Amino acid sequence: MYFYLKQLFQNIILLTHSRRPPDAISQKVSSILLILLLPFSLFMTGCGGGGTTTATSTYRNTIEGVYGTEYNDQVGLAQINAVTLNNYGHNGSGVKVAVVDSGIASSHAEFGRTVYGRDFGGSTNGYGSDEDGHGTHVASIIAGDRDGSGMRGVAYEATLYDYRVANDAGSLVGLNNKIPVFNQHVTDNIKVSNNSWGTPNAEINEYSEATIRAAIPNTILAAKNAVDNGTLFVFAAGNDGAYHSNLWGGLGYRISELTDAWLTVVSVDPNNKETIYTNRCGIAASICVTAPGGGDSQSTKGIYAADNDGGYIRLSGTSMAAPHVTGLAAALMSKFPSLTNKQIATRIKTTSSLENLTSSSGRTLASHGEAYMQSVFGHGLVNATAASASIGSLNMGTDSNLFSGSKIDLSKSKMQLPSGLSASIKRAILADEFVAFDSFDGAEFIVTGNTVFEDKYNNQNIVLLGYFADARDENVQIGQKFSFTNTSLGELRGMNWNISQGNSEVSLAQTNYWGEKASLIARPNFFTSSPTSQFNMKIPYSETHSLSAFIQAPDMQGDIRDRTGFGLALDWAPTDRSSLHSSISHVDTNVSLAATNNLASQMTNADILNLSFKHKVNKGFEIFGSLSHYGIGDIAASPTAFGISNAEYTSKTLGAEFVSESGSKYSIGVFDSATMAKGSVAFQTATGRSTDGTISYQTKEYSNGSGYFNTDNLALFFAGSIPINYKGSKNSIFSYNYQSIPSNSLGRGQIGVQISHVF
Repeated sequence: MYFYLKQLFQNIILLTHSRRPPDAISQKVSSILLILLLPFSLFMTGCGGGGTTTATSTYRNTIEGVYGTEYNDQVGLAQINAVTLNNYGHNGSGVKVAVVDSGIASSHAEFGRTVYGRDFGGSTNGYGSDEDGHGTHVASIIAGDRDGSGMRGVAYEATLYDYRVANDAGSLVGLNNKIPVFNQHVTDNIKVSNNSWGTPNAEINEYSEATIRAAIPNTILAAKNAVDNGTLFVFAAGNDGAYHSNLWGGLGYRISELTDAWLTVVSVDPNNKETIYTNRCGIAASICVTAPGGGDSQSTKGIYAADNDGGYIRLSGTSMAAPHVTGLAAALMSKFPSLTNKQIATRIKTTSSLENLTSSSGRTLASHGEAYMQSVFGHGLVNATAASASIGSLNMGTDSNLFSGSKIDLSKSKMQLPSGLSASIKRAILADEFVAFDSFDGAEFIVTGNTVFEDKYNNQNIVLLGYFADARDENVQIGQKFSFTNTSLGELRGMNWNISQGNSEVSLAQTNYWGEKASLIARPNFFTSSPTSQFNMKIPYSETHSLSAFIQAPDMQGDIRDRTGFGLALDWAPTDRSSLHSSISHVDTNVSLAATNNLASQMTNADILNLSFKHKVNKGFEIFGSLSHYGIGDIAASPTAFGISNAEYTSKTLGAEFVSESGSKYSIGVFDSATMAKGSVAFQTATGRSTDGTISYQTKEYSNGSGYFNTDNLALFFAGSIPINYKGSKNSIFSYNYQSIPSNSLGRGQIGVQISHVF
């Protein structure tokens, strides 16, 4: 009996409905009788079964004109939506596909490129020839040329390997020992293997795992080695009209080390109805999918594909269904080069659908439910559109490894453009292409910057303009408020000395001139708050002129060697109502150009040139303005933050202040926190990943400043400060502020209030 069991695994036929009518399909016999008869049934029934780079976003219509004719002639292509992949250049290019079959007639017009391979059948003509025609038909369904004539394959640029297992008479003697065949997959680094053959009338439910392992342990090992090397095996389920997949198609169900890279394929006709001849998925439903295999009327509904005589023929069977899935796998591998064989198989299964399928008895998902339909069709009809789309959410990689590192889920929060960019740079970034990864399996997708970034103010980092009391230790939830204290040290030798303490090196440099108005003067949002002390010296050398100098150091936090600042200022008061101020300074400061809500900052330096004025129109009305130029030290880009180089920014403020006799103050004006006048912006973005998740990056650079007086980022502000009288004491102040969003001056903006009380 064991002898006959071993023979079971050696009796193989091509699973093509082929040249016999449907009513010639033999009925299932008992297992014992089958085993007794198997040694004598090899090929007695003839062909008895049948049946199937870095991502680019470039679109091309691949079915125009005569190309549409050849596409439509192979109706199975439209059933699986193959054009969805093909139109974006995903056609199996560079993917090695083995066709384990009767051979491939490589001289056929559908194979206008080199066909590699090996002859395992001891034929006279060797690989690249096919006296039977079955393998030629199968191979053209996978990779027939897109040449405007005949038909075309699903993955028409895949690299074909003809693993001919048939002898001159068409007997598959090369499969009597499958170990060399599986080993060749490793040698040739095959990515997808099509196997439209099987043992007749032997279904997987009849054989336990233990029985199979005992009979063919070395064959299993050879298949496992191929799987581990990256091969995805696709098998025809069989044409016995049985309730379960053929033994070989269902092997992955029984043998766990093969499961994840092993697919068995059942057949439907052009109307997505189960054919009479096809085996069902049965217990192997977890590794089973459905594909077009041609109708039961083979001569009119069969799959139109290449014949070995140079012409074309219609054939039906799970042999024709399997190469549709093989071609789909190859096309997906060309789209997703970083996905493993197991991930491609999972993607195909996950995106297959039971919708619109009908069993041979007319049952549907709606009428009989999922469990029944899965027993017939497994995961369902394969779909190139769904399989090539994102299954989970899209993520931006921000670490060295996609699977173990951090990432940004774009379905929850987009990344942010930093403030101060010119309109032209924003447009360039939002129109550019970026690589995002599917959270489902890490598949790579090309998306535009509009999908990745949103052009909005970073609410966490915005500089708020208004009247603010001393709040240097405040925990501000939204935005940055500039606040400071000023302590006079008196006069020495005609010079005035004082110490200022504040939370911004950049703004603090101008407090000697602006006083409490310093919090109304715009500065770039990307300068982050840093407690700083400033020592000031003012030398009045005439009634209208004075010269000032200052030095800065960290405010009791950190080493003076880490962050310092210094500068000079010249003030001129031509009248008792007007004053002009000019200053030049160099400060070490923290900058955040974060593309996320994480406000991690980088140390850099800024050279600042400032011109300011104040003019008191009358006792209660003053106009003021400030123009600053910032030359900022280069900052390196990262996957979570923008970088800049040779960057020059300008900020502008023009306002008016009204002061009432009661001490209330109101200011209104326009401002530009920062606009890049010159320089370039860079961002580090993924170009892809390896199969282990290691992300490769490139730095994208965008140049084209908007000039020194551009109005792209102008906005409005309004602020007020009102003393509160309580029992004759003016020890409380109510402050409020509003500022609009740049480029949306009349729209929504930031509103804030503050109440301070001195006890």
